[in-house]
Amino acid sequence: MKNILILRFPYASAFGGAEKQTLSLCQRLKERKEKFFLLSSDPVLLREFRARGWPARKVWGSREPVTLGRVVFFPFVAIFLFLRLWSALLYYRFFKRTKILYCLSLTEKLILTLPARILGFRVFWIEHVIPGRWLRLNPFRPLYIFNSYFARVIAVSEAVKKQLVKYSISGKRIRVIYNGIDLKEVLAKEGGVKDVVATAKISHMTFTIGTICRLTKEKGVDHLLKAIAAAQEFIPHLELVVIGDGPEKKNLVWVAKKLGIGQKVKFVGFQENVIDWINNFEIFVLPTREKESFGLVLLEAMARGKPVVATSVGGIPEVVEDKVTGLLVPPKDSATLGDALIYLYTRPDKRKEMGERGRERVLKLFTLERMVEEYVQEFEKPQPK
Repeated sequence: MKNILILRFPYASAFGGAEKQTLSLCQRLKERKEKFFLLSSDPVLLREFRARGWPARKVWGSREPVTLGRVVFFPFVAIFLFLRLWSALLYYRFFKRTKILYCLSLTEKLILTLPARILGFRVFWIEHVIPGRWLRLNPFRPLYIFNSYFARVIAVSEAVKKQLVKYSISGKRIRVIYNGIDLKEVLAKEGGVKDVVATAKISHMTFTIGTICRLTKEKGVDHLLKAIAAAQEFIPHLELVVIGDGPEKKNLVWVAKKLGIGQKVKFVGFQENVIDWINNFEIFVLPTREKESFGLVLLEAMARGKPVVATSVGGIPEVVEDKVTGLLVPPKDSATLGDALIYLYTRPDKRKEMGERGRERVLKLFTLERMVEEYVQEFEKPQPK
């Protein structure tokens, strides 16, 4: 396999599933003695690469043209950005002998795909997000479609692929590779549990439900709070732990107080070692409203033997097998979500069974080793013409 040049110029920066997946893939590539380089304006990914001693270079890049303001601004910076990145392509292609271009954001997909192919790069687009209005109404959509014929598209779920095909991307050029997690790391995470319990003031007498997500409207945590308010009558010592941060945090704290459950909900912010927290959950919940492309955190909960309750949106049904490894509920339906929590609370044997089957499902379908092997196979295939 040839050296890999990774590009990312996002609209906004946060540590989420795409970042975790990229870091996990690079770690395994490093163990295989493969070389990779990062060019990016993403402070999160740059920080994580540098912390690991991996080659990373900060390069100015316009934010992705996915909002009206950025779309209007993009043509004025596109030529300058192209010239800046063209010189980088030349350097990495001929001085670093790099032949694979790994594109994570829309900016480089629009600007560099065709020039990279001319230079002899094999171009891969990694699509972590289900396309929505940002592509459907985007005036650069024809250019995106045209450039896709010069790239191999890797989608993280069938839901992502289906939507790309809907927007005229050839299904023949799309390969679905599910995200995977490092089971050795997840299953070995036993230490630190007591410290987590003490820090969060979690009582061993409580029935703890947990969620981990970025606190935005799309993640639907407000519906989870309403479900908790309804379920507290039937679940003694109920407690909700919300891990994550984001623009909706203040509003969600207010909603919890308004619902009278402020004392039952703990907002603990962003946490580095989420597995230590998951160990203390009886049930894991992902209440996304819409367009969850995969849900990597679901794998972490399932690998720890936790039953999950999640909404049946996007790629989640590809991860969670309804009534087998967890329960799927309609999005924005607090009543049904509350009923699912009560159902699992009253059936401890069912929780244990779902947790065991969830772990088996991760072992079978969602290991990091499987994911990396599929990426490597894809990198080594001749690129379709």
